[in-house]
Order: sequence, then structure tokens, then C-alpha cells
Amino acid sequence: MSTERFIVAGPLDQATGGYQYDKRIVEGLRSLGRCVEVSELAGSFPEADDRAAEALDAALAAAETDQAIIIDGLVLGSQPNVVAKHAYRLRIVALVHHALADEHEPDSPQYAQFLESERKALAHAQCVVTTSHYTSRRLSALGVTAREPAVIEPGVARRQPACPTFATPFNLSCVASLIPRKNHLGLLSALSQISDLDWTCDLIGAIDRCPSTTAAVQQRIKALGLEERVRLTGPLASDALDAAYRHSDLFVLASRFEGYGMVITEALSYGLPIVTTRGGALSDTLPAGTGLSVEPGNTTAFANCLRRAMSDHAVFDALAAGAANARDHLNDWKSSIDAFNELLKDLS
Repeated sequence: MSTERFIVAGPLDQATGGYQYDKRIVEGLRSLGRCVEVSELAGSFPEADDRAAEALDAALAAAETDQAIIIDGLVLGSQPNVVAKHAYRLRIVALVHHALADEHEPDSPQYAQFLESERKALAHAQCVVTTSHYTSRRLSALGVTAREPAVIEPGVARRQPACPTFATPFNLSCVASLIPRKNHLGLLSALSQISDLDWTCDLIGAIDRCPSTTAAVQQRIKALGLEERVRLTGPLASDALDAAYRHSDLFVLASRFEGYGMVITEALSYGLPIVTTRGGALSDTLPAGTGLSVEPGNTTAFANCLRRAMSDHAVFDALAAGAANARDHLNDWKSSIDAFNELLKDLS
């Protein structure tokens, strides 16, 4: 039996959309009888340090010749020289959740650096997989890859529906790591513009990925006088996260950009109406009639959408009905896993 190796940055069991995707694919391939080894690399990513480079080099050196190696884009895109050293004898599959450059402003040195780095790294991949059609188009538009990526979108687990209600206080939830592109500061500014309404908001997600962002969010909450209304919960275990979704009336996400936005489909799996942006893939991920969306960075427009959803009973009911209907049309994980399995068969 052939063995595949899946390489990720740090522990696989992390509470982000990208890691949850990777974990689901690994577990699914194993359930189909594939032997999948996971290498959880030490070091800093995607700004790779020496420890990260050494960890990737060791993982690739340990792989058998002609072995299929699936490398998460967070690892692969930052280390083209290490990948080049081993690519000649391995079948490398690049799994790209989003272009690394898009974590940064276009006029920043990091943007240009990651564009070039990821372009060089993907040139050594036998196959490129993206988790959204948007990311596939984006990689091509940026000139990061010359070959057309295979698109395998994430699935979602079936949930018992929540019961969002048009009643005060409105319980808002945002599930997103505290990192710059998730734009929690913009969300807080929007919430401050509707302080006359009765609501609470839970910010659920990792608080240790970007300490400066976490500190800025904490300071902004205090400066806006929202300490009694906005709660930073940190990441939640699955049962607690399930309870948080069920307790919610409205899901909010102010991201500047998403490569897919798995939390949107996760919220829809509970039948929650949504207020979000059209950043990156979110225009594709949010089905029509399930939420309100604005261009990323437009804080006033975001606040106006929140006000509409929480002030107009007809709007809220229509969005809740749309979200409830969308639950029945969400992609399941089986189709994602089957597609990945077929891709590996074709790679053989």
C-alpha cells in the first residue's frame, strides 16, 4: 500500500479553517484505506525561520522516492529553496488556501517577497490544489502558478439548526483568529456605531497568533466602552463552539479578505443569518439571500447592515429563512474527500 505524507505548520489540530480542512482531508483519506502520515513542523510560518527550514528539509528527506507529499501552502509557499532540493524525486501536491501575499498590503515589501517566494515554490509542485475557485483565479491573476489548479472546496458537517430570533439582546458571534486580515478593529468600530441597539458580541478565536493585534483589539474595546458587550473568548473546544453557534442570532465577519471563509458555511450549517464583507472569496462563499455584505473596509456600510438586520423584522426573517434553506444545499465532507482521493489516484 502506498503511503502519502501530509506536511503542515505546527500541530494539525488547530482551530482555524485551514487546519480543519487539512485535518478533515487526512481523516477522510485514512477512512478510505490510504496510509497518510502527518508531519507537524516546528518553527515559524509563513515567515520561515531556520528552525522551520530545517524541519521541512528533514521531513522531505525522510520521504521515500516517488512518494506523494501534500504540503500546506503556509509551509510550501515560504520555502522554495528547500522544496527545490527534494522535488526531483517526490510527487509534490501544493495545497493552497490563499495566496500568502494577500496577508499583506500590496505596497509592502512582504507582499512582493511572498509573491516571488510562492511562485518559485509552486513551480516545483506536480499538482496545485486550491480550496476555492476564487483562490484558483487569484493565483493565476497574480502569476503565482502557470498551471490551472484543481479546486476542492471544503465541506461542512450537518448540524441541528440553531434558533436565531429577532429579540433583544441580539447575540452576535464572530469566529476568527485575531490577526490583521480578519479586521476585528473594523468590526468593533462598526459595533460602536450601533451602540444604541441592544446586543452582545462574542469574538471567538485564537488570541496568540498576532499579539499586537490582540492588544489593539483589547485597547479598542476599552476605548469604545464596549467591555460589557464584547467578549474575547479565545478558541473554544468543539462542544463549547457548538453551544456558541446555537446561542447566536447573527453571525458577523468583517474580514478584509478570505481564501474561502469556512466559518460562513459553518454558520449556515446552523441556519444563522450573516453580516460580512465581499473580501476575497466571500462573495462566492455567501449564498444569495442568506446575509448582507459590503466591500471590505467600509465600516459605516457594515454598521448600516448590522442595523438593518437588527432593526427590520422583515429583513431579519428573510435572511434567517434564506440561511435555513441554504443548510440543505451545503457541500458535505464526503464529496471533498472523494475528490482529493481521485486526485491522488490520478497522480499515481
